[in-house]
Amino acid sequence: MNATPAQVDAQQRQRSAAGIVLIAGGLIFFVAEFIAAAAWTHPPYSYTYDYISNLGVHGPTQGFGQLMYSPLAWLMNTGFFLFGITILAGAATLRDLSGGRRWAMLVPATLLAVGGILLALFSR
Repeated sequence: MNATPAQVDAQQRQRSAAGIVLIAGGLIFFVAEFIAAAAWTHPPYSYTYDYISNLGVHGPTQGFGQLMYSPLAWLMNTGFFLFGITILAGAATLRDLSGGRRWAMLVPATLLAVGGILLALFSR
C-alpha cells in the first residue's frame, strides 16, 4: 500500500521531532556534565580517573578509592534526570516503526531512561 503525500509529510515531521528531542537529550547530558566537571576544582575532576556518577555526589565522601565532592551535584543530577526523560520521549515519538523494530528501540531507550532517572535520584 502506497502512502499518500500527507502521510509521508506527517511521518517526516514526526521523525524530525523525534530527532530533535533525541539530540536535545544528548546535549542536556553533555552540557550538564561539562559545567559540573568544570566546577569541580579541588582536586580537579579527571575524565580518565573519576567516574561520571561522581559529578552527581554532593559529598564530600569517599567511594571506590575516590574523593567525591561535586559543587554542582544538583546540576548533574538534573542533567541525568532530564537526559533520561528526553531520551524516552524521543524514542516514544517514533511511532511508525514495525512491531519488532519498535520494541528493539523502546526497550533499550526505557532502560537508559530508568538508569538516568535512578542515577539522578540516588547519587547523593
